[in-house]
Amino acid sequence: MTLLARHFERIKRRLRAEGDAARSFQHGLNRGQIREAFIREFLAQNISDLWGVGTGEIIHEKASPEEARPQLDVVVHNKKFPKLSLATGIDLFFIETVSSFIEIKSCLTKDDVRKAAAATKRVKRFATFPPQRLNPVGLVKAPRPYSFVFAYEGPKKMETVLGWLKTIGREDEYGLDSLKATEPNKRFFFDHSFIDGVFVLGRGFVVLDALPFQSHIDRGIMKGLPIPPESVWVYGKGYELLMLWALINQINACLLWNEADLNPYIGPVPLLIDDSP
Repeated sequence: MTLLARHFERIKRRLRAEGDAARSFQHGLNRGQIREAFIREFLAQNISDLWGVGTGEIIHEKASPEEARPQLDVVVHNKKFPKLSLATGIDLFFIETVSSFIEIKSCLTKDDVRKAAAATKRVKRFATFPPQRLNPVGLVKAPRPYSFVFAYEGPKKMETVLGWLKTIGREDEYGLDSLKATEPNKRFFFDHSFIDGVFVLGRGFVVLDALPFQSHIDRGIMKGLPIPPESVWVYGKGYELLMLWALINQINACLLWNEADLNPYIGPVPLLIDDSP
């Protein structure tokens, strides 16, 4: 076990203990909010200071006051750009400034995954691609934001979660058919509207093969393993915190030099010109 893997195993034990401590609260909403706070704290302590971790809603340049928007438990955003803060600690984030968002669940169910998929599609359909003039990685389109689900408890086997994702992915148009038709070595940063990964504490993870590094499936095919090229899912038993940490930090690194243009949000502002001498 590497130093990082051992480090995150220790953090896993701490998160499990903190999650159990939240059971002291009678109301399920309070327990959920406390567990969300634990994950936000974990991320804030383990990502670059250039990125912030908050909670709230993501808006786009064409958003209207009446538009229904999902409330997101965790939002990772670029601190170079502003956010709109409310007194309650709930913020509005500009979609161009967000790298990823996470839904936190106490005990994951299939319906939780289905709801997270619907929320992901509502957010991702307005994702844009700001230029990254100072970053060579910016030459590649980077669909954003990335969507993850983290659960303190869930099925005993990650194969069950994998089955849920495959079933739900067929219930709506999320772009997964196009992903399957894409060669594995060309999938990173693939533009789709589905969940990018699910992580269950103490169980493992399931991720789509469209992440910002070389395809695991492509590497397996190159090694001669009998993997169908249309496979798009990768899962692991254990190492869920290490994988989540690595993914978010890699995504952040690839998006660090975005140059978001917030002018479209302002809209037409009536101005009067003083033409007096």
